[in-house]
Amino acid sequence: MKIERAVFEDLDEIVNILDEVTLKLLDEGIQQWKYPWYKENVKKELDYQYVVRKENNIIAVFSIRPLGKNNFMEEAGDRDYYLYRIAIMPEFQGKKIGEAILQYVRKLCRKDKLNIYLDCYAGNDKLRKFYKKEGFYEVGNFSEKDYNITVFRFLWKDTAAKNRLRNITKKRKRELRIIRRAAVAVLLVVLMINSKSIIGFFDHRIQMTPAIVVGEFTYWRYGEESSRKLPSYAAEIGKIEKVVSKGQWPVHSMEAVGISANMIGKQVYQSSDKNDVYIYDHNQSAYITFKKDYLIDNNNYSNGLYEKLLKACTSKKVTPLDKIPSDYTLEQARKDKLAILNYKDLKAVSEGKESWEAFLEAVDKEGKAYIRIARMGEVGQDFYIDLFYYKKNYYYFLSGNPDRYNDRYSYLLTEDLPQSENDIYTLYLLSQNNTKAVTDYLMNQATDSNVALIFFQKKEEEALQ
Repeated sequence: MKIERAVFEDLDEIVNILDEVTLKLLDEGIQQWKYPWYKENVKKELDYQYVVRKENNIIAVFSIRPLGKNNFMEEAGDRDYYLYRIAIMPEFQGKKIGEAILQYVRKLCRKDKLNIYLDCYAGNDKLRKFYKKEGFYEVGNFSEKDYNITVFRFLWKDTAAKNRLRNITKKRKRELRIIRRAAVAVLLVVLMINSKSIIGFFDHRIQMTPAIVVGEFTYWRYGEESSRKLPSYAAEIGKIEKVVSKGQWPVHSMEAVGISANMIGKQVYQSSDKNDVYIYDHNQSAYITFKKDYLIDNNNYSNGLYEKLLKACTSKKVTPLDKIPSDYTLEQARKDKLAILNYKDLKAVSEGKESWEAFLEAVDKEGKAYIRIARMGEVGQDFYIDLFYYKKNYYYFLSGNPDRYNDRYSYLLTEDLPQSENDIYTLYLLSQNNTKAVTDYLMNQATDSNVALIFFQKKEEEALQ
């Protein structure tokens, strides 16, 4: 058996098959087609005609044309086609010819990314069941001039199994609606009985230490420390404007995390040295204390934020910062292709330029990136930096005590620094403020975590010419 496009020489056989099938339908009381078929009318649609051949004889025909204007879709698209005039010689009906035709059509849909629609007389229950069994979705019933039709479809992304399931669930929509309502009612009862346990079960967000951003710095809650009186040296600097979700680092000035939303609008006070901020908490009838970055363990390494960034920014297995062996060597760092700042004999040499440039490329192209930077031999002690770029921010963790020495920066800035006429280095600086940050660093005026040197590399000679 072979299915192929019809040619002009097939026209007489096609008309004969359509006539025979139509007479059989009329005998069964199915008014789908009119008898007789006219050769000229069939000839006009020969370009859409397919034939099923067996031993060089045509035993079935069907047509596929662009769907065009119809009464069951508002507007047909370029991929929407209409399967129609499926006719199988009476002596071959019941011999799996129809199944073979529909299988051919489904393959055509997936191959050419077409959406196929077909219909039949709504009163032909046997044919309707057949189409559903073959994996076509029943769209619904629609009115033609003299009778009602049932429309079916097979979209190019569909599968026969998926459409069979859709037909079943559509038929049992009322039962499913009752089940859904019952399930919601049960869930509401459970929530009312033990709401805290349920909320805790579903709440997997990172529990950030309470914090607030003031100006360029993040201030973290200092244990349970509070004071009945506001220190005399503290001054008003603004009000809390927004409380963000538990797993999110506060970014904008006067934005807070980990405190009650009813503290929005509370006045914020800052110490004269800018190391502390205070907010009055009515529940404690006291001012709670927040301290600047690097002055307190904020637990952003152990609370899951570091692990979340690793999963988001790299697919490779990484030894956590606090698990790096104490005997880890410069040779091993080179083997692991780290970016390296090697301090030796009062000189600093950078290595791993390729790894650093790959990090910068991932920042630009992928919007997320990770790199480990080794600082070897500095003041007789090696330490390591894990740097992430995620959701338009840079996150920095330092070995030794990553729960304390971590920060979020908004900018990665560059500055060329001449050491001599022929030696020019490009400095890469993390900054929370891109105005004057580089100048402040070079003039030793950067304070605390406002600016951090992350990497540098010597400019190539050709770049200097």
